Amino acid sequence: MDPRAQVCSPTPAEPWSIPVRPSLRHASPSRVAALTTQMPRALAVLLAATLLIFGLAPTRAAAAGDGSSFDSPAPLPLTVLDGTFETTTEGRTIPQAVSGPPMWYYATWYEFTPSISGQITIEASSAFHNGLEVWNAARQPLGNTNYTPTTNSRLTMWFNAGMTYRLGFGSYGPASGTGPATLTFRPTQVPTAPTAVTATAGDQSALVTWSPATGIVRDYSLVCTTPGRIRFSCGTAAGNQFSATVTGLTNGQPTTIEVRAHNSAAFGAGPLSAAVEVTPRGTSSVVLTTDPAVVVSGEPFAVDATVTRSDGWMATGSATLVIAGESRTVELSGGGARVTGLTSPVGTVPVTVTYEGSTAVTGSSGTLDISVGRASQRVTIDEIDSLTYGHAPVTVSGSSTSGGPVTFAATGACTVSGDQLHATGAGECTLTASQAGTAQILPATASTTFMIAQLAQTLTLEVPELVYDQSADVETSSSADLPVTLTADGACTLTDGRLTATDVGTCTVTATQDGTADVSAAAPVVVDVQVERRTQDVTIAPIGDQLFAVEPVQVTATSSVGLPVTLTAAGACVIVEDLLFAITSGECTVTATQDGDEHTLPARASSSGRVTGTAAPATVVIDAEQGDDADGAPFVVLATGARPGTELVVTESTTARPLARVTVGADGTAVATGVLPPGLAAGEHRLVVSTVGPDGAPVQTELRFTVGADGTLAWIGSSALVAVPAPVAPPAPAPAPAPAPQPVTLATTGTDGTLPVALTAGVWLLLGAALLTVRRRRSTTA
Repeated sequence: MDPRAQVCSPTPAEPWSIPVRPSLRHASPSRVAALTTQMPRALAVLLAATLLIFGLAPTRAAAAGDGSSFDSPAPLPLTVLDGTFETTTEGRTIPQAVSGPPMWYYATWYEFTPSISGQITIEASSAFHNGLEVWNAARQPLGNTNYTPTTNSRLTMWFNAGMTYRLGFGSYGPASGTGPATLTFRPTQVPTAPTAVTATAGDQSALVTWSPATGIVRDYSLVCTTPGRIRFSCGTAAGNQFSATVTGLTNGQPTTIEVRAHNSAAFGAGPLSAAVEVTPRGTSSVVLTTDPAVVVSGEPFAVDATVTRSDGWMATGSATLVIAGESRTVELSGGGARVTGLTSPVGTVPVTVTYEGSTAVTGSSGTLDISVGRASQRVTIDEIDSLTYGHAPVTVSGSSTSGGPVTFAATGACTVSGDQLHATGAGECTLTASQAGTAQILPATASTTFMIAQLAQTLTLEVPELVYDQSADVETSSSADLPVTLTADGACTLTDGRLTATDVGTCTVTATQDGTADVSAAAPVVVDVQVERRTQDVTIAPIGDQLFAVEPVQVTATSSVGLPVTLTAAGACVIVEDLLFAITSGECTVTATQDGDEHTLPARASSSGRVTGTAAPATVVIDAEQGDDADGAPFVVLATGARPGTELVVTESTTARPLARVTVGADGTAVATGVLPPGLAAGEHRLVVSTVGPDGAPVQTELRFTVGADGTLAWIGSSALVAVPAPVAPPAPAPAPAPAPQPVTLATTGTDGTLPVALTAGVWLLLGAALLTVRRRRSTTA
């Protein structure tokens, strides 16, 4: 009997009609009684169907667990209808209609299309009452669990390959509850044995193929048997795969292979397939090489054949080599065969090799066309003598191993003519020797590169001796006749080859020549010369004899280099700027001096003359007006033409008390200041100035004035030279030594109380300054 006849196969219901489940036809009386109690629910379902007919049926809610429904099922999470997975179902708020799927109030839906036909048992396990139902995609019910109140429902059906099914799982009443569950698919029969098994030998492996077994197949297994070894598992494949590669076999050893299918049915391993036998073989390959790798005409060479096995074992046996049409069989040693002692002219030598193989290794062959080239030769160049630019050429020589003639060529800073090498400059010179070769010998060259030295040069430098501000030409030259660069440093400058001394000290002249590409730089030549100070001439106009107390004489003196000249006077005269004043009688010498500087040596010149005449009187001034108090009235005395180094004394005639005392300067002048003494009696008084004239005789000048009864100045006269009575003449002082000539800035002279214009201006300037000083003293005293 067909096993499919033993399962539920309900008749498809008419659209929108209540399906009659075959299981109800055989219900027991107790089951009928139970169903009678459910009539109110059936009426409710019928009402829902009626509403559906008029488009008012409530919308079916999707299962909360996975969002599936009959019209939106989830894919079944099994690749083969043999296995287990977890699912869930949740309650709905509105009961389902009884006129269409699903029959259960609460359901989760899956859709699947088997690839293999077979009978499957589906089991549901949960903590609540559950049920299963199967429909097709055309909304036709195919089977269910008949409302059995159990937490482990089961449904067994035949499923056809290529047909689409929908599986519903859920609870059928509000009291049943909802939640997680486990669904298990299990075939009811083991698969048949695979057919058409084949095995293709590989390297330590075999590729096995088969036709699929009949029934639900979860996977396939392969069983191998080798001589001296029992059966062992040697491979697997998924249920939808129909080939597998067996590895780990031994090349050359026959192996028997069988295949069987598996599922989860009781005793789920199907029968073994028919056995196939296969013998694995390794592969071999042949490589031909030559030794040396490059074969040339006339030189011996060898041919090597190397046999390589894919399994790593060393190839044995023999190899047959055919070289240029001649066959030779050579036993393999270490996996290789060699033919030696071969020679050939230029051309191509064909070579083939054949390896027959063995039961464990396949045979192989290879070919090689040996290209025989021309033999090489070597050219050498003999050592070359050193070469310098500008020197004579050198002879070059060389040879080749072939014995052929050698020719030369040159590049760079040289040329070659035959065997004569000429330097055309300084720098790199490359000499190449060549041999042209023959039909059997390759041409060859050899090169050597060396440096041609630069031509050396020397410099000459002649520098003249110089003094400051002098110029002269510098002589220099290069032995290579190249232009020489001159530089000057220190106390000189250089312009266009002419040297000029600009200071006193060391003048350094340096000659350099940087050379060219062909001439080396010259060693610098440095010459130091000392620049000395220049000389000069000082001239002074003769001064001649002078009269004392006459107009000053202008003295003229110059330096030959234009430097300022200093005039000094000695003896009976003084110099103020360039004016000569006679201050006493005697010899007068004027010296013009130029002290030189850092560039010029000093020089001097002198001129002398005789001064004759007498001294001029002193000038006495009382700085007061008529009617001023005589007591403390200031006075000033200016003496000129007195004897230097002597003393000038100012006294008042009635008291004979010195009011001022000064020393006559080196220029014969003296200035004395003071004030009139207090308590002068009414009447005439005199200020008396006493000094010594240039001839050593005493000289007196006096100023008369009158004091009134009220103690004021009633009258002031003028200073006048008076004769000195012999009895009252003071003792003559010891003659002072003549002062050494020295520069002075003031000299005066005059006669009869008359001063020269220039001197008078100076006298009154001195008087004004003295009077101002006296007034200040008087003001302070008051």
